[in-house]
Amino acid sequence: MKLAKGPYILIGLILGLLFGFIGDNFYLYVSAGILVGALLELYVAYEQRKKK
Repeated sequence: MKLAKGPYILIGLILGLLFGFIGDNFYLYVSAGILVGALLELYVAYEQRKKK
């Protein structure tokens, strides 16, 4: 499985905005979405560096 670096932070932001409008705590969902996107970005970069 080849991992590609992608816009995970933006995807997390969009999902955070979506769940923020649905849920009751807007800022919690937005910050959690950005955090998850950043962690995915870090993981993909780490896996790519490990394979080289």
